[in-house]
Amino acid sequence: LHELFHRGCRMVYCPAASVGHRVKPEDCRITSFAGRMHSHGRGRARIHGIGERYSQAHPSAIWRGWQHLKWLRTKIRMMLLQQLPASPTRTEEWLWQHSEIGWIEESLQIIERMRLK
Repeated sequence: LHELFHRGCRMVYCPAASVGHRVKPEDCRITSFAGRMHSHGRGRARIHGIGERYSQAHPSAIWRGWQHLKWLRTKIRMMLLQQLPASPTRTEEWLWQHSEIGWIEESLQIIERMRLK
């Protein structure tokens, strides 16, 4: 939408609009949802600039160390959730952990790019 807007297209809000979606069966697999949640987490880090904000508030070596610990904690939590009996709540929590992993990994990449400048 941003690209269309910048090319001069006018945006119109239409509350009565109806959109149909074709969802492929493979997109309904749990692994597909996990990948989408990982991408969601990466996007959060880029959009909100969280990595940059935190890196300026804390010495970068300490901040990176905390991020690595958070990454490890989140991975352990994901493994534990996989060992418990399945339930919708546990599956949802497991998927949100993928988002957190994506956020941490992208934040670390943002910091690395900033250090190289």
